[in-house]
Amino acid sequence: MTSINSTIINRKLLTRIFSKIKISTEHFYKGDPCWEWIAGKDKDGYGKVSYFYKSFRSHRFMYELFVESVPFHLQCDHLCRRPYCVNPTHIEPVTPRVNTLRGGAPTAKNAVKTHCVQGHALTSINVRLRQLPNGNIGRRCKKCQSTHKRRYNQTVTGKKKNVERVMTYTQNILALSDDDPRKIRLR
Repeated sequence: MTSINSTIINRKLLTRIFSKIKISTEHFYKGDPCWEWIAGKDKDGYGKVSYFYKSFRSHRFMYELFVESVPFHLQCDHLCRRPYCVNPTHIEPVTPRVNTLRGGAPTAKNAVKTHCVQGHALTSINVRLRQLPNGNIGRRCKKCQSTHKRRYNQTVTGKKKNVERVMTYTQNILALSDDDPRKIRLR
């Protein structure tokens, strides 16, 4: 990624940037107003800016322009929780994990759960970690999983026993005719 921080800031660049920003009178973070990006946005609501034929997210561009360069392995987290805000004081470089856990996505909500849906405590003793198909690690309640397996095995075993009973009953009532196997006779 091109370092924006090393860019020489001139009046033309500042005029261009600040013409696309509206200082909010409604949204604040710790008493500091959000700077709302009113130009182009992507499908997730993040502002987009083009600089020297490269495309950047506007909040990252502003942070790098006014504060410091963001290392490649970090993401810019909006402390105000507004993706269109470009106020550099509302942005903090963090790891992708921290950024995800701070958000309101299902991953963040599940990470803070202390009990399963049945009310069992999700402690290190009662939790089984498993790898999900997408490569992430998921948690399962051991008590609930044990109950589920027991019910499943009872259902499968019960079905097998029922099939065996029906087969035995059918064999006792019906028998194939000795002279023509296509004919069925009663015993």
